[in-house]
Formats: sequence, C-alpha cells, structure tokens
Amino acid sequence: MKCRFRRLRRGFYATFLAFIGTHNAYAYVPETGHAPLTQLAVQGYQQCFDNQTLATPNVLNRLLQGNMAMDHGTGSFSDEDEAIPGAITLFHLITRITNWHFYRPQEQRPQEQRLSKQKNVEMSHKRLWKMAVDGFAKATTPHDKWLFLGALLHLNEDLSVPAHVVPVYHGPTTLVDRLGEFESITRYPQDSNITSGFWLTEKITDQIDQMRVDKTRLSGAIKQQLPAYCQALTTQPLATPNSIKNNLAKQTLAFIDQPIPHCKGVKWSRFWDDVPEQSSPPLPSQRYFKLYNSEKGFALFGLAGVVSDKNGKAGCTLKDNDKRYLDFVFQLHLAAVKADVALLYWAGEGLGQKISTRRHGATE
Repeated sequence: MKCRFRRLRRGFYATFLAFIGTHNAYAYVPETGHAPLTQLAVQGYQQCFDNQTLATPNVLNRLLQGNMAMDHGTGSFSDEDEAIPGAITLFHLITRITNWHFYRPQEQRPQEQRLSKQKNVEMSHKRLWKMAVDGFAKATTPHDKWLFLGALLHLNEDLSVPAHVVPVYHGPTTLVDRLGEFESITRYPQDSNITSGFWLTEKITDQIDQMRVDKTRLSGAIKQQLPAYCQALTTQPLATPNSIKNNLAKQTLAFIDQPIPHCKGVKWSRFWDDVPEQSSPPLPSQRYFKLYNSEKGFALFGLAGVVSDKNGKAGCTLKDNDKRYLDFVFQLHLAAVKADVALLYWAGEGLGQKISTRRHGATE
C-alpha cells in the first residue's frame, strides 16, 4: 500500500511538473529526434560489429526507455527499475528542473568549472552525466546498465544541437525566472517566433529540435561511412564517454563556424551569437549563455528570411525549410549517430563483449 501511494504521489508530481513546462525543455523532441537517432546508432553498430548483446529488441527498447526518461521522467519505470541504485535520482522530473541539458566544451577548463552554476540550478548537464556514468558502472546486470546507457545517449545526442553547446537557453521561461535571475536569457522580444505560449506554458523554442530525423538519408550515409569510422574505433585507444561527448560538442561548434553555402560572408553561427545585456557584475547566466539572433528582419533558423553578416550586409535570402537548412541539420544528425556508435562500442568493451567481426568492408 505504501509503495502504491509513493508511486501515485510521484506520478502527481510528474504530471504537475509536466504541466508547468518542464516537458518543453527538450533538445530534440524525444519521439521524432532522440528515438530515431538511437535506433540508427544501434543499426549502425550492428552493421559494424558482430555483437549479439545489442542485437535484440529488448536491448534497444531498454536504451530507448532510458533515453526517453531523461525528458519524460520515470512514468515508464517498474518497481524494479525504481529500486536500481541511482535511477530515481537521475531520471525523475524533479531532478530535471534544476539540472539542464546544456554543455560548454570549455567547462573542462578549471577557471570555467563554476560558471554553469547559479544558485541551486546547474545549467550544464554535468551532474546528470556523472550520475549516468556512475549508474552504468555500478549497475549489476546488463539490463540495468542499458537504462543508464540510454541516458548517456540522450545527453550525447543533445550536443549535436548548436543551442546546447554555444549554448543558447531554450525551454520554459516562467518557471526558469522563478529559479534564479534568468530574465536576461528568457525575456526576448515577445512578438518573435522565438517565444510561444503564455504564463506557465510560455517557452523559447528551437527550430532544430523540431526537425524530424531523415532516417532514409541517414541510413544510406551510415552504410557508406561507418565501416571506416568503426575501423578507427577498433584501432585507436578506447575512447571514454567524456572524450566522446567533448569531441561531438567541438564538432558541432566547428559546423556552425562553416560559411552558409551561397551566402556571402555569413556563417551558420550568426543564428546563435547575440549576447545578453549585462548587469554589473554579469550574472552567471549572462556569462554562460548567448541568445538567438533576434535582430529585426533576421531569419530564425529553419524559417524564411534575410541572413546578414555582422555589419548588417545581406548575405542571402533563405526559404522555409531551405535545402541548406536541411543539409546542415543532416550533418548534425550524422555526427550524433556516429558519437552514439562510439558510446555503444565503449559500453560493449566495458562489459567484456567480444567484438571482432566487422561487416560492410571493415577489416581486422
């Protein structure tokens, strides 16, 4: 009876938190972004390696359960799942409120390690990442380990979203303003497409989060590119989760530093390079985050409009869902899948699984 009451109470809290907006604090939308990226990563992993441990639907479902729980909470958990050491602490929506999914590669520098903390809010995912790594290490069965590996895949995939590594805040505004002094990163011009909803439902949205994963195109790229990528995984020292996520974050930053094709003098970074108005001294949030470019007339990513350089000179005009947008997001998604494959390989090696036979052209 006590167990049932505890579950009902947790369910009420989770429902309430979802209502006030925590469910809007996504990077990729879970069902149309995270799920297909994880599915493609497992597919690619199986193309490269003869490891039957990951070849079953049960393992994929468990990875997806852990991945989805990072945004949806513990609603899908059984009593046995909730009893896994560290599971409730990591996956519960209450944890989600004060532990966000952003990450700056510069956080590895000692002088920046405190920059992500404001009051009781950890703007970075680093507490969540450590909990997931520790949970994977301490779990006593592969079935339990896959749950935490799903969480790592989720946080890793987030790092292919530019707004998560620049970073630029997106998600609920009303709730966030109650947690700390975050007005400078949430109070954008309210008449733009950046902000939607009102009061408890108001949020800042990110267009890349909303874009569906092109599974057909990515499947073709995986077949072509993964053999060489997997070969490199087997011939180089085993990468750690930290090195995998840092490499992906830096790769995303390198992508946005590329020029927009046929858009003279303009880089992709122009979409995420506004700086918040500074208080004196600047608040941690102002030193940690940038803003979406909200210049009058400037296109939001994915939408039609004029894209100009920093001097206001027009570089080009983009259409809604312009092919250049889609090609750019495809690069991000492919990078996320490859990094996920590296995490799966790390997990398989850590469990002592024999991975020896490679397919589709990879050799010993």
